[in-house]
Amino acid sequence: PFPNPPAPPPRESGGAFRVDAYTSHAPLSLAFDKHPLDASLELSAQTSRAPARVALHPAFEGAFHLETSVYAPRVRWPARLPDPAGKGRRQVVKLVSEPAAVDQEDADEAHVEKPPRRVVSGTVSWWLYKNPQGPLSGSVWVETSVAEVALDLGGVDA
Repeated sequence: PFPNPPAPPPRESGGAFRVDAYTSHAPLSLAFDKHPLDASLELSAQTSRAPARVALHPAFEGAFHLETSVYAPRVRWPARLPDPAGKGRRQVVKLVSEPAAVDQEDADEAHVEKPPRRVVSGTVSWWLYKNPQGPLSGSVWVETSVAEVALDLGGVDA
């Protein structure tokens, strides 16, 4: 008789994680290189007068909000990213840029320039064909002032 082959290691899944990160006058950089499937991540990250950058693992699904007082926030993600669950899904990112404080219609024609958009929010999820695959349970809020803010949705090496 042949011995039974060892069972494959269980896939990490589920869980709820909350991360609060605050600093002042210093760069803030967070990189999540692991994220269990179907886990919920709630992140609140804030600094002032320094750049803020967050890199999320591709398994993250949820809403995000980036805010700064001067620069336009940046969100990056790869065009094609393998499904972390191996189900053949595709990553869908929806962005919303909130209008700046001075709307072009309210500006006095040539005397006031429209400031850059300073708030970007949106969602990221995994879809099978044209169907979302579940509720969005995570949330990310990243804020700074007088500096750049960036979010990478493709992982630490994106």
